[in-house]
Amino acid sequence: MEITYEKIKSLIILEEPQPDGMMIKLKFKAENQETPIESVAVVTPDQNEIMKNAMKQAGKSAAISTGVNMAGNALGNAIGGVGGNAARSAGQMAGSAAASASMDPSKMMKTDMTDAKKQAAIVQAFSHLQTYYKWEGDKWHFVPPKAE
Repeated sequence: MEITYEKIKSLIILEEPQPDGMMIKLKFKAENQETPIESVAVVTPDQNEIMKNAMKQAGKSAAISTGVNMAGNALGNAIGGVGGNAARSAGQMAGSAAASASMDPSKMMKTDMTDAKKQAAIVQAFSHLQTYYKWEGDKWHFVPPKAE
């Protein structure tokens, strides 16, 4: 049986988006189950979104690096001599550091939490718990784990 969001919707007693915008706290519970099972769904971007976000970050990083380098070079040219070389070198190092600091991996993994992505993440989270549930007739039943 293919598991879909609509198919497991009756098991979900808590679906709470978390402040980070990527996680959803979940609780699943069948009628014959005393204590719900808690889980977390993680909404992730698709490959195209990751690439688009990475390109934005790279563009921003390059702009910052170029701006700081240009300022360092201008200052170095104004000072001239050994002091100017030191200022240009310091500008290049500052540009490199600023560019590195502007690359935020969490921004590359950001995505819009659409209903489709949210539902896919919830189905994925449920798939790890599926052994505790059995579809019988027209509803889910909890299957307690067997003691070994």
